[in-house]
Amino acid sequence: MKKTSLILTVFASILLLTSCVNTKDFSISNPDIKKLTYKAQELMNKEDYLGAIARLESVKDLNPNLPEIHYNLGVAYYRTAQYEKAVDSLENALKLNKNLKDAYFTLAVVYEEMAVKESETTKQVKDDREKSGESSAKIKEYYEKAKENFAFYKDLTGISEDTEKVEGKIKEFDEKIEKISENLIYTNH
Repeated sequence: MKKTSLILTVFASILLLTSCVNTKDFSISNPDIKKLTYKAQELMNKEDYLGAIARLESVKDLNPNLPEIHYNLGVAYYRTAQYEKAVDSLENALKLNKNLKDAYFTLAVVYEEMAVKESETTKQVKDDREKSGESSAKIKEYYEKAKENFAFYKDLTGISEDTEKVEGKIKEFDEKIEKISENLIYTNH
């Protein structure tokens, strides 16, 4: 693993571990929602992501219009390797608040993880050209989405200490996308 990739992975892990949106940052008038949200936050802080998911899903059922709940749910799903659910939750958070910059960052990390997992699958089906081509197309798509979300994150954060790391990640994804595109052209001929 490249040094830049390792640094960003460590940075992403730290951000995601501390990324539960604090319930004090937004107002909740319903006492049941307040109680469930507070308990979910406690569980996230204890890294009990399955317990947090249960609470957050209950909050979402009571009020589906809180972007912070969808964001926290996305982080919890990511932490339990439920990537499709993480993507859905994070995209819902962004539909409700397009300026939720950490949702873009987390979404980029989820898509990158999906690309890595799909790469592992590709290695297993290496001899099947059709499946390998489909898998490569998915990997390319995941890297493109990761790149796009890192770009949105960078645009929202402006100049910050992680801009260089994010720009490095975007460049890394460009290189991977180009390499995959070349391989797809070769595979299809």
